[in-house]
Amino acid sequence: MARTSYEANERVERRVQTSRKQVRVLQPLFHFISLARIAFRDMESSDSSNTVPVSYEPTKPAVSGNATLETLDEVNDSPIEEVRLTIPITDDPTLPCLTFRTWVLGIISCATLGFLNQFFGYRQNALSVTSVSAQILVLPLGKLMAASLPRKEIHIPGTKWSFSLNPGPFNLKEHCLITIFANTGSNSVYAVNIITIVKAFYHRQLNPVAAMLLTHSTQMLGYGWAGIFRKFLVDSPYMWWPVNLVQVSLFRALHEQIGSGINGLGVGSFAFDWATVAGFLGSPLATPGFAIINMLVGFVLVLYVVTPIAYWNNFYNAKRFPIISSHVFDASGAKYNISAILTEKTFEFNHQGYDNYSKVNLSIFFVLTYGISFATLAATVSHVALLVTER
Repeated sequence: MARTSYEANERVERRVQTSRKQVRVLQPLFHFISLARIAFRDMESSDSSNTVPVSYEPTKPAVSGNATLETLDEVNDSPIEEVRLTIPITDDPTLPCLTFRTWVLGIISCATLGFLNQFFGYRQNALSVTSVSAQILVLPLGKLMAASLPRKEIHIPGTKWSFSLNPGPFNLKEHCLITIFANTGSNSVYAVNIITIVKAFYHRQLNPVAAMLLTHSTQMLGYGWAGIFRKFLVDSPYMWWPVNLVQVSLFRALHEQIGSGINGLGVGSFAFDWATVAGFLGSPLATPGFAIINMLVGFVLVLYVVTPIAYWNNFYNAKRFPIISSHVFDASGAKYNISAILTEKTFEFNHQGYDNYSKVNLSIFFVLTYGISFATLAATVSHVALLVTER
């Protein structure tokens, strides 16, 4: 029982400490909205003609009649220098987007990355398979499908819709959409932690339908919030994602040219293995320098300054418990006896048992981790509010 609870809490602690996922949680939502917008426009264009759906071409802003090409480019360009240097403002509306290849490779990539990241997320040292892996692997698969599939037009019975298994060469837009599919499955669902804890920690079974509704409802909440704030998350040119610029550069290159950290404070615990470097906060190559410095300063302050001060000054009776631990403890410092506060038959909270036993106590590091995790949510709102006010 103790080992099971330890393993379950270790997984929870890793989730809490994985600030990268908290920061990137909006990124797949951005991708999903972009995909939905493209699909909707392509459906409209396919209804009005028998041609293969084409991508959306942004409307050019109104300028004077004697404006030059350079003036138009300047008007349409991004206010962010990194974006201007990476992403071209030109478009080829003749390239097909939502093709048979896009749906097949996209769904397979999404399902594969979703399974792999959830599976490897239970490791002590979690592994993360990013959408860059799918971005590289689907290129030869897409070209193979373009070279081998027939160009025959297939009609959907009972409708006027039709599609081609092979509308032409595998192009950049198909590649981008497949990677968007893959990216939506590259991050695990937070609600799965609830299911995992109930099964592994409390040894209870959940109805599969209830578990599915739980995970889907929490995911839909995120998509809904992303849609409500689309003006700030999608339409604003200032809402740019540095990690995506790396993938855009790779797209253009592929198509345009071919000490222990477990015990103590981990002082002296360093590793140069890339799985360790990028395992929790993502690739540092795609993160701006100021953000890396900000995270480094925060890490040093919390772990090596705030935590020792809080522990040796016995805040919240910190000396009664280990300085860093994912366990929960009773008032005496022993492992918390969960069975004393739960009714075995009904799995309900026993108020009298809780009052007679002890409050739940955490290690001081876990207390700070929880507190800072909640503070980041409020800080995100404050940051956006100040940024929007400034703009």
